[in-house]
Amino acid sequence: MTKGWRTLCKCFPGTEGRCEGMAKPESECLRRSGQGNRSRELDASPRSPLHDACRCCRRFSGATHQRRERESIWPEGGGRHRWWCEGHFQIEDRYFPNTGTTDPAYPFFNTAFVGLQSTAYGKLTMGRQLNPLSDAVLNSFVTNPWLPTFYQFRPEVMMAQGVWTSNMVKYAARWQYFTAEASYAFGGNAGAFGAGSQIGASLLYLPGAPLRLGVAYLDARDAVNGSAHFKSWIAGGSYTFDSTTFIAGWAVNRQDTGFQGNFPNGPFSAPELTEIKFNTFSSRHMFYGGISQQLGIATHLSANVWRTIHTGKTQPNDGNATQFQLLADYNWSKRTDTYVEIDYSLYRGGMVGAQFQGVNAPSSAFGTTQLGVVAGLRHMF
Repeated sequence: MTKGWRTLCKCFPGTEGRCEGMAKPESECLRRSGQGNRSRELDASPRSPLHDACRCCRRFSGATHQRRERESIWPEGGGRHRWWCEGHFQIEDRYFPNTGTTDPAYPFFNTAFVGLQSTAYGKLTMGRQLNPLSDAVLNSFVTNPWLPTFYQFRPEVMMAQGVWTSNMVKYAARWQYFTAEASYAFGGNAGAFGAGSQIGASLLYLPGAPLRLGVAYLDARDAVNGSAHFKSWIAGGSYTFDSTTFIAGWAVNRQDTGFQGNFPNGPFSAPELTEIKFNTFSSRHMFYGGISQQLGIATHLSANVWRTIHTGKTQPNDGNATQFQLLADYNWSKRTDTYVEIDYSLYRGGMVGAQFQGVNAPSSAFGTTQLGVVAGLRHMF
């Protein structure tokens, strides 16, 4: 068995623009001009323009290995069949390094699961983990795919039902270039088995290069009104030609009229979702695309655009959003890089004040326009 604590980010008082991370960087601090500080954490979801301190992640993970061999006599003759299984677990929490307090935007253990993986039978995990829709996006058509993914400007994340789900059983299997996932999250309501539950599924085509495709579906049920559903589906892909990568995606969120956001597996509450205008829409349709260019081995450039149509549960809540992003990233070495990011957003109608920057927190956009400019130096251990 191997195990160990890994501090994935180190931030120091008075150095909001600097962060130091571990082997798989998960956070960086940055400043948004005109809007105070915001922090970015890596390796699974987006950036917030409204946090005042760098967030850190501490992960306890390990694996146990059990390998077995067996002899098989086939009708056609003879042969040897080898298979092995591996146990996994991961526990992860988030905290502010300056105060030691935990990140209030997520549970104390934002990731906490155990599982088994076999070369012959796939992978089974149980606990709080990424849902299949998030896996599909991150593996096939996420914007700026070379970057870590926590606390970055990635609006597509807001279409993923919170990215993580608690009380989830998830199974994944791979056949040649195809990977399929299926999940079920228990609602935990005595006497109402399906209330608060979530089912999910995804299918990915991952040949490595140049084409990557993914589709996914989620269906969550309100914990109080068990007959009301919140459904999400997404499809997209990426194509790499030489050193240029194109990505495109389409996502839909649809809520039944009776869905109030009582979804404990988020965990979210109706007041929290109302604050970010999540309970005001009956449907949202997002179309997005981008292009990234690698110049040599040190420089990445990218441009992305998102367009979202918001249909309210009542007509006054109808609205839309159009968002743009330009980003440049230069690697000084294998571990150190400098980045500059500019994003500009236009919000109309029911999207004004909605959280659509890409984090589980109140929106930083209180008007019809928002401009963000970020620059920083990142070092990875």
